[in-house]
Amino acid sequence: MGKWIDEGKKKVWEGDFSEVWIAKFITPKGEKIKWEYLRIKSKDSKVVSVIPITPEKEFVLVKQFRGTRNKYVIEFPAGKAGDNESLVQAAQRELIEETGYQAGKFNRLCPEGPFAPGSVENTLSYFLAADLKFVGRKKSSDVAEDDMEILKLPIGEANDALKKIFYKKSGVEIDVKVWLMIAYVKFFIEKKFLWDLI
Repeated sequence: MGKWIDEGKKKVWEGDFSEVWIAKFITPKGEKIKWEYLRIKSKDSKVVSVIPITPEKEFVLVKQFRGTRNKYVIEFPAGKAGDNESLVQAAQRELIEETGYQAGKFNRLCPEGPFAPGSVENTLSYFLAADLKFVGRKKSSDVAEDDMEILKLPIGEANDALKKIFYKKSGVEIDVKVWLMIAYVKFFIEKKFLWDLI
């Protein structure tokens, strides 16, 4: 492990929601390389994801069409932080926009960090959302959210329910982070570390 020398970066493409950048480095062996990466346009490159749990002890997920996959994907509510939002405010807004639920409590589940460090610049923060109250979905500027389906899965049955969807080969995909966060949250619930939060 040696020293990498940063030779700067340049934006090569910009869309409505994302940008493509190329960074140049000199490796510890003296080789010059280019590193292409995506940047989701958001305040300080921050993205949030919310794991909502209803008073009935159900996970709330969303099924929405994703053009990158050309199919529906099951995920937890997520999105980028706005320019004048804290991460908790962004989590609350995304939760309401995507599910219609408002949370009375938020708890950060893990430190903020990269979620695809080889190809995406942004960082991700996970929040557990509890004391949910249904207030109705708010209109978003994202037209794909009009076709979104809300799924509620009991905590103890979530893995089995998702496996049934996965093995049906119905063309619906499940975000791999869903499997990980369900296992993570269930572990801490079973250890009684999270019961006071939900």
